[in-house]
Amino acid sequence: MAKTKVKKAKSLKSVFRPEDIRHLVTPEGLSLELNLCRNPVRLSAFIVDFILMLASLSLLSLLTLFSSLSPPFKYTCIGLAFFLISTFYFMYFELAWQGRTPGKKLFNLRVVKRDGSELSAASLVARNLTREVEIFLPIGLFFTSLADPGPKTLFYFLWNIILCLFPLFNRNRLRAGDLIGGTMVITMPKSILLEDLTQAQAKYQDDGFIFSQQQLAIYGKKELQTLEKLLRKSQSGSQISRHNTAKGLDLVCQKICRKIGWSDPVPPDQVFKFLTAFYLSERAQLEKGLMYGMHKESKLDPATKIGQTTRVDKSP
Repeated sequence: MAKTKVKKAKSLKSVFRPEDIRHLVTPEGLSLELNLCRNPVRLSAFIVDFILMLASLSLLSLLTLFSSLSPPFKYTCIGLAFFLISTFYFMYFELAWQGRTPGKKLFNLRVVKRDGSELSAASLVARNLTREVEIFLPIGLFFTSLADPGPKTLFYFLWNIILCLFPLFNRNRLRAGDLIGGTMVITMPKSILLEDLTQAQAKYQDDGFIFSQQQLAIYGKKELQTLEKLLRKSQSGSQISRHNTAKGLDLVCQKICRKIGWSDPVPPDQVFKFLTAFYLSERAQLEKGLMYGMHKESKLDPATKIGQTTRVDKSP
């Protein structure tokens, strides 16, 4: 079998700064590379969200002030609107948009769990309720105390500054809310998650080795690990061992082609390239699913939410 030189797909280290990369092993045993959000980008996303909050509050306040309600009730409604927006803006969007707010979406950021598990409602509630203590409460107390400046004014100011600067003084750039909620903020890899898949498609496009979502959805983690071991084995060991493995690759290639409905014949000297392309694409597909809380153990199991158990009928 002719040797085919296959370039390795670029890792995140070739795209992002090494200090931004974090390696995460999920409960399912898959290793992921994540890119930590940089503090200036995170601040920019927060400013966008804060502007949207102020705009919403201003609009509601104007509508209330020009309504026919009595003055005391108007101010009560404005105070209630401020409480609801400041408390539930981030919580609502991160729950509804899977860890994203309008600001985070604009800058391609996402909240994820630090242990690789599914992002839960409890984690999002914890990290966002803490924001009240970190930002909004000390800001409110600080401006209130300006009417009668004193030591408490300085205390409220330091309270806010210390907690706002907290991400600068820990390796994973965590807010106090992230510590409590077990979360962190990463740069959304529209580019990161699809990096291997995009490169694999570009790399093997001339050979026609491009796979559809339906074809990649057939296999799971178990089959991917088996294919990886086989590909590694074919590149190591004695000449006899590599020759025997090459025969095994031919059989595996035929089986995969039948399973995914690949109609074009794969020449013997292209088998390794075909299987490598399939491996890279399948791995990118599974890693993408994990980031959205989906897990597929094997070809016998449907894709399920992480933490769910699915009973599979394996009877003929």
